[in-house]
Amino acid sequence: MLLFTIVTVAAVLIGGNAAVEWLERRGAVDTQRRDDVVQFVNEPLFARDGTDWRTSAYAHQSMVPAAFAREKPDGTWRAFLLGGSFMMGTPYVHQDHGEERPGGIGTWLREVLRPKPQGAVEIINLASGAASSQRVAHVAQQAVQLQPDVLVVASCNNEGEFPPSKLREALHKQGAYRLLSRMLISEPEPGQRPVYARQSADVEVVRATWLQRLSTIVDEAEERGVAVVLCTLPVNLRYGHLDGKSFERGFLDGTYWEDEHGATPAVHGCIARGVAQYDAGDFDGALETLADCDDEAEALRFAGLALAAKGEPARALPLLEQSVELVPRNRCRPSFNDDIRALAVAHEHVVLADLDAAARAGSPGGLPGHELFTDYCHMNWSGYALMAETITQAMQRAQLLPASPAPISAERREALRQAYGLQRVSEPGEDRR
Repeated sequence: MLLFTIVTVAAVLIGGNAAVEWLERRGAVDTQRRDDVVQFVNEPLFARDGTDWRTSAYAHQSMVPAAFAREKPDGTWRAFLLGGSFMMGTPYVHQDHGEERPGGIGTWLREVLRPKPQGAVEIINLASGAASSQRVAHVAQQAVQLQPDVLVVASCNNEGEFPPSKLREALHKQGAYRLLSRMLISEPEPGQRPVYARQSADVEVVRATWLQRLSTIVDEAEERGVAVVLCTLPVNLRYGHLDGKSFERGFLDGTYWEDEHGATPAVHGCIARGVAQYDAGDFDGALETLADCDDEAEALRFAGLALAAKGEPARALPLLEQSVELVPRNRCRPSFNDDIRALAVAHEHVVLADLDAAARAGSPGGLPGHELFTDYCHMNWSGYALMAETITQAMQRAQLLPASPAPISAERREALRQAYGLQRVSEPGEDRR
């Protein structure tokens, strides 16, 4: 009777799970919670379509559609872009669009690396919205099997949560478990979803797990003979400032996003007094007030902004960097960027594309801000063009390119901006992580 019970229960569970996954593949049921795509890859990302690979229906929830030959044609050079929404190209490119629209890093790489007589050039965007390095490593695991010449990896934003356990990962691959989770765990209401990934207080554990994931990507690529372009992440050090006024959400083309209720998030006590002085242009007064505040991260942030506004970028830089170290707000901590540089140097098949250094060099006083960014970590079209040029230069130095790139002149870039209609973009969905 015990054996009969075990066999019956196992058959019901296995059969029920298979039925749920069969229904999901046919679009009859959806088991995926929106937050699952931050860490997990529950299903194959690519499906066979004749002689091509196409982004699977499952992958469409977190990636823009892509299609490419299963057997790479002779003379074709193929690069995969891996990372989160920054590498995807948000806010110009977003998975909810159902297509890869112009404006992101992929757009400008394709312009610089237009197909040459020697063969075709494929730039395939496999970045995932809101993805942590946990998910990026899973995507890379599948991508290295698809005949890439280069993986371009930019994964440092969205770090903060501990990795899921092996058991939790295994359970998430079962459709019945996902369906049960979706039924029992309520999704956040529209407008209530967190903007930033949750942050663990144990930064060193977060650092160690994140660095291990990047190392896994590097090692698996080496086993397959695939080169890796490892990118530092540009950091908006002046996030929270526009024309002498403080705010929180982000900005684009001289406008800024407020919170869901039409007001900037409230600050209190000592910080509020310092921010009020900052907003009034009393930067010396703000510095004096903020020096006595207990909220170290916010005090450092607005003290750095005040010094930047006073025209003292050298003094502002360490304060702004330290504020990001303490409260990154989905940005890459400066010390994590240093770890990326060290990891790249330690491997012969890895090339460093220092996007952080490029953003600083292209910003007034070496302090990146709204000239390049639309919000805390995403860039405007000009910023993404600069990032693409930096990646191209790194690949050219390492002789990874099939032919010499064709730099885009300022006039050509402006013509492309107009042709693509990149003057403004709208906010691309509820989940801005």
